[in-house]
Amino acid sequence: MMQALIHRYTQLRDDAREQLGKGHVDYVAYCNIVIALAEPDPKQALLVKIAAAQDAIVRNDQRNWNRREGYRGYYRREIALFEQALRDLDHARGGGQ
Repeated sequence: MMQALIHRYTQLRDDAREQLGKGHVDYVAYCNIVIALAEPDPKQALLVKIAAAQDAIVRNDQRNWNRREGYRGYYRREIALFEQALRDLDHARGGGQ
């Protein structure tokens, strides 16, 4: 089940690279998701990535108040993709953990 999930997100990453480019938030998030899913504790790795993105919103709000909506949108999209990966991981493992 985990291999199928990793394969799915690898395909999403590759599709995002082809369609959106390497600098797009979807590509970056999918790269991070593939890495997290390969970790010994993928759920914890994804939770750390969510926390880091949330922290980045706060840091960027403080430093770049005039451009904060752009940063917020980027990190909110990243968080949404990480949260979807968490749901997929729980589903792949046979329910909530």
